[in-house]
Amino acid sequence: MDTLDRLTKTGEDIRVLLDGREWEEQDKETLERAMGQIEGQWLTKVENIGMLLKSWEYDTGIVSEEIKRLQGRKKQIESKSGWLAEYCKFNMLERGEKKLQFPLVTVSVANNPLSVEIIDQKLVPEKYVTIRTEEYVDKRQILKDYKEEKTEVPGVRIISDRTRLEVK
Repeated sequence: MDTLDRLTKTGEDIRVLLDGREWEEQDKETLERAMGQIEGQWLTKVENIGMLLKSWEYDTGIVSEEIKRLQGRKKQIESKSGWLAEYCKFNMLERGEKKLQFPLVTVSVANNPLSVEIIDQKLVPEKYVTIRTEEYVDKRQILKDYKEEKTEVPGVRIISDRTRLEVK
């Protein structure tokens, strides 16, 4: 079976032939029969495309629902994972364990990188404030300057006592 565009072109070519000149009755009937066949194939092709599009529309609905279900499942796993990591970290610290090595996994309590907590944004010097749609304090620049100069910045506190559980 031809493609839809070929059937459209062939149908148009036959129409032009039929309209373009006088034909003997037998030739005209042959062309009209061919035109009917082309028209039938063309309609079948359009119907099939319509059915396929309808099927794909249905499939996208199913996929969207599955995405929602999987996103919910992801949130559950992330929540359980976060809780379990904190639970393990707490109990390791209670025993004074910082790092445990096993044949297939190493579990350790590691210090998080330094981070910045904004206590009072109005006290933060202008050099750290970037104006976007709203004011934004550049925490990365504060950390960079803190690491290089070890100077305190008004309005912020450098956090160095947080930990995380690493599994490698």
